[in-house]
Formats: sequence, structure tokens, C-alpha cells
Amino acid sequence: MKKICLAFLSILFIVSACGIINTAENDKYQATLVSMEVQMKLMEQNMAATAQALSAEQKAPTQACPTLAPCPTCAPATIIVTPTQGAAATVPPKPYATSGPTGGVAGSLNYPSSQIPAQRVVAFNIKTGYYYWQNTNAGTGNYSFEKLPPGTYHLMSYLISDPKNLMAGYSQAVPCGLNASCTDHNLIDVEVKAGEETQGINIFDWYADPVAAGWPADPTQK
Repeated sequence: MKKICLAFLSILFIVSACGIINTAENDKYQATLVSMEVQMKLMEQNMAATAQALSAEQKAPTQACPTLAPCPTCAPATIIVTPTQGAAATVPPKPYATSGPTGGVAGSLNYPSSQIPAQRVVAFNIKTGYYYWQNTNAGTGNYSFEKLPPGTYHLMSYLISDPKNLMAGYSQAVPCGLNASCTDHNLIDVEVKAGEETQGINIFDWYADPVAAGWPADPTQK
């Protein structure tokens, strides 16, 4: 930019030397030149200041990005698992091992056909909520729980091939004789005492409506 301005002034001086303009115009011309020189000096000063500012800006150190504090690592929350009563009773599958004195319960199984299919017999402790179960083979007509904690139980049997729909219970209809007049299908409370085996608990009632009677579903199928 400075070189362009100097070239322009040189041209003006050459024109002045050639005598193209008269004296009056020459005075006016000289005044114009002085004004232009002042403006050029001001421009040079502004350009120098701008260049200096740009140079200072380029030399200024770049501010480093702040380093964020690391996220605190929290210890994993302690998960306390409280086993449900049902879950505790299914591990191991035959939860016979109990502490303290135990008792037993035994009885017969049947099925309204010519053969007795494989069944799952479940003893429900109606006070604690725990249950105990065992599977029988096809053709087996009896069952026995030898080590049950003393308490009150309901006895149920579920067809292994279709436990959701086919089930039997030791209900009031069993001692009634399971005839048409026996309409009470409520499960009978069976007392198991320490050191004793309660016998004759025959799970023969296959004729009840489980939902209407309030019978529990096979807990092993949850």
C-alpha cells in the first residue's frame, strides 16, 4: 500500500513539473498534495498500528482449555437380596434338609384313568409360605415327605405333563367320598408334628375348579 501511494505522488510531481496547470491551480494543487500527504501519513500510522496489533495477537499465547476434574468413582451400591420364601424352598429342588426336629406326611396318589401318570407332589406350609416338592414316576401310587418342619400344610399334586391345568388336592371332597354330593373342595389343613408321620393324606380330588376353590398353582412353574 505504501508503494502505491509513493507512485501516485511521483506522477503528481511529474505533472506539476510539466507546467500543465497554471499558478492559481498550482497553489490549489499544492494544497491538495499537502492534504493527501497528511492523509497518507495518517493511513500509514493506522496501518502500522493495525499490523502491530495483529502481530501482538498472533504472538499471544493460546489459553489452554481448563482441565476438568475427573468424575468421582463411586463404590457400587451393595445389593441386598432377600430371598422370597418360595425361592428359598426350591433350592435344592428337594428341600428336605432342615434344622431342628422334623416330621413327615404320607399318602396315596391316583388319577381318573386306567394309569397313574407322573406327578409333582407339593406340600405347602400355609403359615410360613415355604413349600416342599418331589416328582413321582408314572405308575407310582404313593408319596412320602420324611423331613418337614412341624407346621400346618396343604397337599397338592400336579400332572407333570400339564401342571397348569391338571391338578389334585387333599380336600374336603376326599373324606366325603368324591361323589356328586361332595361339593366342598377346600383344602384340608394337615398338621405335621415333630418326630411323627401323618399318614392317609390321599391326594385324590381331581374334580375341583382350581380357581373357584382357591388352589395354588404349581410353584415350580413360576
